[in-house]
Amino acid sequence: MQKRTEIALVVVVLAVHCIVAWTLCYPRLPVADSDPSRYYVLAEELVSESTYRVKTVPPGFSLTLVPWIQLLGPYPASVQAVRIQCILLTALGLVLGHVYARKVLGLEPPAALGCLAAVALAPPVLELAGMVMSEPLFLVLFYATLLVARREPESWRSSLLLGPMLFVGFWVRTIHVCLFPGLVVWAVVRKRWTVLTVTVLSGCVALGSWAVWVSRADEGQQTYVKELFSRSGEYNVSYEVSIRPVIGHLGTQIESLVAHDLPEVVLPILASQSVQELAGSAFRSAVWLVLGVCLSLVLVRGASRAVPAVPELVVALVVYQCIVCCWWYEPKRFEVAVLHPLWLLVVLGLRARPRALAVLLVLSTLGSLASVTHRILKIHGTGHPLGREAASREGEIADAYEWLRRSSKPGDVVLTRTRPWQLTLATKLKTGQLPVFTLEFVRSRRGRWLFLLEPDCSAAVPVLDREPAYRRAWVSGTGRVAIYSVTPP
Repeated sequence: MQKRTEIALVVVVLAVHCIVAWTLCYPRLPVADSDPSRYYVLAEELVSESTYRVKTVPPGFSLTLVPWIQLLGPYPASVQAVRIQCILLTALGLVLGHVYARKVLGLEPPAALGCLAAVALAPPVLELAGMVMSEPLFLVLFYATLLVARREPESWRSSLLLGPMLFVGFWVRTIHVCLFPGLVVWAVVRKRWTVLTVTVLSGCVALGSWAVWVSRADEGQQTYVKELFSRSGEYNVSYEVSIRPVIGHLGTQIESLVAHDLPEVVLPILASQSVQELAGSAFRSAVWLVLGVCLSLVLVRGASRAVPAVPELVVALVVYQCIVCCWWYEPKRFEVAVLHPLWLLVVLGLRARPRALAVLLVLSTLGSLASVTHRILKIHGTGHPLGREAASREGEIADAYEWLRRSSKPGDVVLTRTRPWQLTLATKLKTGQLPVFTLEFVRSRRGRWLFLLEPDCSAAVPVLDREPAYRRAWVSGTGRVAIYSVTPP
């Protein structure tokens, strides 16, 4: 394949990626205490030079949002520009990944292009690109760091550049620390003492500064989401979440659950959730262990002998993780950001079997296209049954928030989306596990509790209507979205 043809195909794949990612963007940020809102609020706090500190959100990505907020204004005026930035960063990260596959790993153009297409059109990657998340910037720094570390011949300039890149990557996503052990081992084996020194020093500085950040974040009460959406004119809702009240409230809830509802309802629900979460955590930990070993082998031994030396079980585990990522409908998970590196390891492992590799890449790409088409119709295709249903649902939810806005005074309502409230509602009703629905708990400062249930609360509405403590305040025409006021005990 000629170089011009390869470049043209890369441009076509990335153009399709950017267009589809923009098409899949929702007009608003998630109306909840979510990662996009945290990053955005942190950027606005940095602009206003307020004291905003929360140890779970590094400020590296939020700093890239500051120029847009200063230029275009706070949310929602600057959100579309920020989304375009995230989409372009994802495309740049995929380009660097393609360069890494070709120059460092030595993949042939068809295999590298197939890997690029399979990842660029994967639904989680497309959705992640259009969200206000740090993963796109992390992907760029991830591949840029590997390219600088593997640069031949070695130069002191590239070695010194490696330190700031490792530090910045760590402050964008702390999981960037997974590169440090592999680089240390590789530098020792290759006797690149400058790279070793820079890596160790940058790691110490990054971890030390992070310890200072965490210690300062523990001072006082942490309030990390403040009235972000109240300025948008869409919803008059303020968001305030602090650590100590949440812990105290959960303690009260746990005490109540143990005393009353634990034997009947809570234990089965908690048991099923604990097993699922434990299995998911163990699986992700195993994948990260495998990924770290594979990356270290690639760095130390070179592309020709690294992955084929890994047992077939490891390759099968990586393939399974890729399949899970391609069809996973929760794009906020960090595994999506390393989907391309995982695919590179799979391609290297199956390079001796080109037919199997081609079938895997083609099936993954076709499956991604089918899923993306389904999602576009659901979001934007108002002439399609899926699109009409989604538009109707979006309108009903907007009507519910409009009712809240008209029924509440400014700053009177605090809304959060948390799993414990879904569990609490199920146990208080003593009906076992209700059908799956999303529950947003709305606390009114005037002494009323409001539960907003969506996207389908038709099964829960009859149950709530029979409970004397729950009074229906508003319900949509189809009954799929409802608000109930609850008198606190």
